[in-house]
Amino acid sequence: MSRGSELASVVCQACAEICEACGDECSKHQMAHCQECAQACRRCADECRRMAGMMPGKQAGIGAGATAH
Repeated sequence: MSRGSELASVVCQACAEICEACGDECSKHQMAHCQECAQACRRCADECRRMAGMMPGKQAGIGAGATAH
């Protein structure tokens, strides 16, 4: 992320999807610790989506076609 990799957005989006899936699964269980986990996972998913959207060049299309390092 610090070097502006075009793959950082992909990683953040994948993290968001994983956290959302975890939150969905944990929310099915009524125990307090499962509900707390579900909330934490959803907060993480929201933050990962926010970070994915903040990647330099993502909005302007900069880096399209660049090779991964």
